[in-house]
Amino acid sequence: NISSKYNLVSFDLNDDGTLLAVSHAGGMLLFSLEFVQDGEDGDEVQSRKIVKPTKLDIPSTANMPSSSFKFSRADGGLLVCATTSGPINVLKITKGGEQDTETAAYSVSLEHTFSENMMQGNGANSFSVSHLDISPDGRWLATARNTLGKGSVNIFTLSPGYKHWWTLPCTEAPLSCMKWLGDATVDSALAVALNNGVFYLFDTEQRCLSDWSQDLGFPADPHFPEELKKCKDCPDRLAFNPATPSKFLMGGQSWFCLIDLDAPIPTNSRPY
Repeated sequence: NISSKYNLVSFDLNDDGTLLAVSHAGGMLLFSLEFVQDGEDGDEVQSRKIVKPTKLDIPSTANMPSSSFKFSRADGGLLVCATTSGPINVLKITKGGEQDTETAAYSVSLEHTFSENMMQGNGANSFSVSHLDISPDGRWLATARNTLGKGSVNIFTLSPGYKHWWTLPCTEAPLSCMKWLGDATVDSALAVALNNGVFYLFDTEQRCLSDWSQDLGFPADPHFPEELKKCKDCPDRLAFNPATPSKFLMGGQSWFCLIDLDAPIPTNSRPY
């Protein structure tokens, strides 16, 4: 039970399920999670494992309300926080020695603050960051706002250093969701889906559209099936399995479809 007098607005859980970040209007909460045995052998009620949360101390310089969180898949102790006031904080959560027999000690530090996304002098800066995603190798951070205009999507490096890398070019429709494709062994491509059902792939390293999107042309809208562009709700989720590197899923609230990048774009599609 998370007790707060404010509504909770965002959260994220790291991949191994040991850390949970939550934000409300007054700040953020950070918990370590531990599975413990409920009951003892011999109890009439069958013993089971339950989650035991422990609240962690957050530095005052980092304790700000956030519109979005993202833990790194490459480093489960690295947390990116998009604050509602604009700056993007990178927190490092380190597990230390055992304080006692039940609770592990964690230290939380503010590693870096990105503010370049606030200095571009365009209307996109008036919106809070709505999407965060970190590449599987932990090298790239993508931030986005649900707005039309230049500066809506920014790319930052997390390794080997912290810096602003690129602002994606303006597209013909606002972004609705995004996802890094690839795994930690190959360079990742950023897939960006728009609210008109169209998507683009970006080569972050080269700061340009990927070969696939360049071959398709810009704008890509005329080349996509009408059934996909006329879905009653826009894409809000992209899912990728590294076992099938040329395929990913794109879906909305009432539909989804499989995208095969090795196959030609069909003239018609049948979203499920």
